[in-house]
Amino acid sequence: MDAALRILDDQGLPDLTMRHLAAALDVQPSALYWHFPNKQTLLAAVADRIVAPALP
Repeated sequence: MDAALRILDDQGLPDLTMRHLAAALDVQPSALYWHFPNKQTLLAAVADRIVAPALP
């Protein structure tokens, strides 16, 4: 999740792809699909991570 947030901060939403994230983590893109079945699920997890500190 930290790598996804770094990509989002440094390069923006269009560059937060499964392939780009896999390259940043030095894994095959297919490895990410074990944890996130698609990009939408990844983005939802990233959004939850961003919003969580603001929740009571």
